[in-house]
Amino acid sequence: MIQRSDDHCWGLVSGYVDAGESPAETIVREVREEVGLDAKVEALVNVFGRRASAVNGPHGTVGVLYLCTVAPGDPVISHEVLDARYWDIEAVTPWHKNHKDYALAALAFRSTIS
Repeated sequence: MIQRSDDHCWGLVSGYVDAGESPAETIVREVREEVGLDAKVEALVNVFGRRASAVNGPHGTVGVLYLCTVAPGDPVISHEVLDARYWDIEAVTPWHKNHKDYALAALAFRSTIS
């Protein structure tokens, strides 16, 4: 989990897709940029939409959620992150937008492949 520097809430590592990059390549890059660790995409969990609104902002988003493994090591946080740690999902507060839903979906998906 990361504590984001923009809203100080906790969530999953995330980011925008760069030109010429696949969503899977994006999450590998974002994990490296935000916490200095190497990630490997294991499976696509789901695709989520979030509508534009007064709460969510003027643009809708599409979230592509992957289950990843991360190489061992201590996180090295970037300027985008205030803190990073492994947490029990129910202990995290406050959550960034609908990232708790994403984390629960990943946990449920993981239990189906274990």
